[in-house]
Amino acid sequence: MINGMPIRKESGRLAALDGLRGWGALSVVLFHTYVSSFPLSETSAEILRRIVLFNGEFAVWVFFVVSGFSLSIGFFETGDRRGILKIGAGRYVRLAIPILAASMIVWLLGPLLVPVADRPAKFQEAITHAPSIVETLYFALFGTFFRYNVHTALIPPLWTMPYELYGSMIVFAALLLIGRWRWRIAILAGMAGAFYLHYPAYSAFCCGVILAAIHVRVPRVGAWALVVLLVALISCALLPPTDHGKWSIFIAVPIVFCAVSNAQVNAFFDRPFSRWLGTISFPLYLNHSVIFYTFAMAMPHGLVTNIATDVIALVLATLFVPMDRLGTAVSRWFGRFIVAKAASLRPAWAAKWRRPHPDLQSIPETRKTPAPQPEG
Repeated sequence: MINGMPIRKESGRLAALDGLRGWGALSVVLFHTYVSSFPLSETSAEILRRIVLFNGEFAVWVFFVVSGFSLSIGFFETGDRRGILKIGAGRYVRLAIPILAASMIVWLLGPLLVPVADRPAKFQEAITHAPSIVETLYFALFGTFFRYNVHTALIPPLWTMPYELYGSMIVFAALLLIGRWRWRIAILAGMAGAFYLHYPAYSAFCCGVILAAIHVRVPRVGAWALVVLLVALISCALLPPTDHGKWSIFIAVPIVFCAVSNAQVNAFFDRPFSRWLGTISFPLYLNHSVIFYTFAMAMPHGLVTNIATDVIALVLATLFVPMDRLGTAVSRWFGRFIVAKAASLRPAWAAKWRRPHPDLQSIPETRKTPAPQPEG
């Protein structure tokens, strides 16, 4: 209970994180529709880009910070390394199953793709032809994570997936190695600073882990956080078009901190509409681009087409939710299976190294140190 208002949790994590993800996914779609892909005019695109709800590039950095927080908060609350191993073992599966399903949708809709010659220039690099089943499987299971290339991408926004997968592994490794150390926050801050110089996305993950560690110690903050949030939202208007995270991180971190630690902000992201957006956040991120390449480009350019495109994307994302949940369920099962299997093999391996040295086996029984007897 914070300031008379509860901060609710579901399945061990802060429920408002889903709402924050949901608004971020909506921001990405609105950005792609009204700013980068089908702007009504250059002036309108420039104005909307400076409004946080239409700044999808900034939303991606919020995603990275949220991922670092959500992947580590459970560990800081319980200290359970086994849980981290389970999540880590299932992370690829969690991402790959929904991506495979979304890629299959692109494959099925291949005949409806607008020909390259009829597209705007910015859309002529990706999805240049109806993909084959082999190309679909390659992209979904391998290319999107390890060899992303815009020319072979079936879902262009998934340039973020290599960062998501590798960033998650960095989080898990850090938690396992230094998560229980006294100076872990200082070490994580050093990691964030080092990554910031060359790989800002991984710096955002580290910042999310730091926020989780701080949140366990300071779970509630007062009204001053609203001022910080207001300044952060206004600062979005000052971000350059090609920021590449250099400044976005410094704005995303306080927004995530306020969302999980201030009662008023937390309550907003925990409202039913925000939670619904959170439920469809990953499906919306995965599936909105195929609507662009099949419907939006085939229709007359204008506000009506843009609105219809967004509505169709929301409907498709809602229908896709069961597949997203399947990915979550299978990844949890897979993580438990791998960790349990490893645990079952460990005793036999450890017994090999617990065997006494041959020289010790020859010591007479009378020379062995007797076991201590309980007192009394």
